[in-house]
Amino acid sequence: MKISHKIPLIVIGILVACFVFLVSVLVSSICLELHRYFELDLTHKARELRRIVDKKSEQALKAAAWFESSSELATALRKDDRSKAIELGKAAMEAFGLDYFVVTDGTGKVLARAHDPGKFDDSIAEQQNIKSALAGSAPSSLRKAPSSSIASGPEPPCGGARGG
Repeated sequence: MKISHKIPLIVIGILVACFVFLVSVLVSSICLELHRYFELDLTHKARELRRIVDKKSEQALKAAAWFESSSELATALRKDDRSKAIELGKAAMEAFGLDYFVVTDGTGKVLARAHDPGKFDDSIAEQQNIKSALAGSAPSSLRKAPSSSIASGPEPPCGGARGG
């Protein structure tokens, strides 16, 4: 093979090697930058989610404390006034920024659901927070689920209902 044929092959070989090197550097740089970006983004979102969960937890505990000391709610339950209990539950949901409010009797049977007024008389006694409340756990207990915080408290001193 003549030298004039070898030079273009060498140049083409060098160009291909440079192209492969350049592409590999770009791909690794882009992957590294994307990894950093997503790691920072995920860290920021995790911090924000933690803040939201902590805020919801605080609100849930305040609501449970309110429930434990609410003579008005205890009176409504003692009189078997479900509509008044639902009204008070809705007010508590709005005041404390809750997604739901449930009141049970001493066996875990649902007496009132402020977030779903038509659904009652089923048992939620097997839920961990309700078990704690039924066992008289004090102060209010808090269970953090993946996307919510659930507070419950024992029977209020002024009535015969328990809540979760």
